[in-house]
Amino acid sequence: MQLDVGSFSVRSVGFAKRTNLSQGKLELDKGELLQMVLDDPKVLSATLDIVRPGDSTRIIGYGNVIEPKLKVSGEGQVYPGVCGRPTNIVGSGVTYRMEGVSVIEGIDRAGQTESYPGEDRQWGRELSDGESEQEGINDRFIDMTGPGAVTPYAELINICLVVTPSAGLDAEDQHFVAFSNALKLADRIAETMRDLEPDNWEKFDTSPHLDLPNILYIPHMASTEPVVGPSGTFGTSIYGQVRLSAPWYLSATELLDGAICGGGFEAVSGGGSTWIMANNPVVLELLRRHGKDVNFLGVIVQRTNWTNQSEYQLVADRTAYLGRQLGADGAIVTTDIRGQRWVGTMLTLQACERSGINVVLLTEEEDNEDGGAPPLLFTPDELRSAVSTGTGDVEGFDAVDKVIGERNPNPNWFGKIPKLHGRYGRAHVKDYYGFGRQSYGDTYVSKNSVVR
Repeated sequence: MQLDVGSFSVRSVGFAKRTNLSQGKLELDKGELLQMVLDDPKVLSATLDIVRPGDSTRIIGYGNVIEPKLKVSGEGQVYPGVCGRPTNIVGSGVTYRMEGVSVIEGIDRAGQTESYPGEDRQWGRELSDGESEQEGINDRFIDMTGPGAVTPYAELINICLVVTPSAGLDAEDQHFVAFSNALKLADRIAETMRDLEPDNWEKFDTSPHLDLPNILYIPHMASTEPVVGPSGTFGTSIYGQVRLSAPWYLSATELLDGAICGGGFEAVSGGGSTWIMANNPVVLELLRRHGKDVNFLGVIVQRTNWTNQSEYQLVADRTAYLGRQLGADGAIVTTDIRGQRWVGTMLTLQACERSGINVVLLTEEEDNEDGGAPPLLFTPDELRSAVSTGTGDVEGFDAVDKVIGERNPNPNWFGKIPKLHGRYGRAHVKDYYGFGRQSYGDTYVSKNSVVR
């Protein structure tokens, strides 16, 4: 495939009388954009805010981060398959992207009893002493300033849409309302690029170069099917599908057009992964090196959340078999969540190595629990090469002047949040794919010295 990507560098975003892009300045007609969202009968109310890097702002409980993109030529529509969008294969033609800007999907969950399928939790209630601190640690949030501004989103100008859904909707419907309207907003903003000339171009041609080493990328993506069922839409999707499935083979350029989308408001759903996967540094680096020192064969997406080890072994073996059929000499393997899904990742690595495909594992490490736990849950003998993105320690989070995500956020959200140690089970800091901005090293004491 060949995909030409035109990037528009946006340096400022503000509210104005019309929605328009000119010379790096994006103007938004707030009334027009909010009305577009409020026309959805399942939206009770909505707010729209612009948050810039360095603002004393905390964005809480977000469900997704979306880069405005526009398909100018070629088949399909960006972010295919989700929220009723067409499922035509993307990844070819011409796509425009708005660099440095995102649309953040939020939902005000006050009064809702279910924010994740099957969960029974009353949001918006008063929290007892001590509980608020735990809420601040466990719920996903983005700090735009201070020592906690370590996610890639802290470097973007974020257009935050927070919807309040109609009462009585279950988690699936809440998710659809929030995600579909965030996509609608991103589409409208992206339209401002249509008749303009991009600031720069990047051409990605995946034609084979058989004289170079054949390399695959194998990301493991959690499926929510065990929770939401086979017809669910809540979670990280491939062309709109969140189901457990045999491995998916995709051209790398399909990811740049948003073939993998994350949706939902809990860690297992991959919240925020829409922007992450469309800007995946592993994919971009391999595409840019394609034809120079590697022959990038593409992406095999491996699903996780299978019910037993035999199923994990089956899909691991199928991934290795597919890799062999494609002629892979090597592969980079990542995973997007821990726990039992790590078993599936290691089985895939093992199967690939046994089939003659050399694997490099790119991964986070676990919290070492003061030296009482291993950095990786378990590893097979076949693991020979790994790159660590750290454990995600954050020294703490400053108090902020503004909180976005709820109409009446708990006051503790405005205050300081203490240090986070390790990533496992935490929703704030994740660096599965090696962005590098989020990686922190543990400090531990050896017999003779302190090693950092």
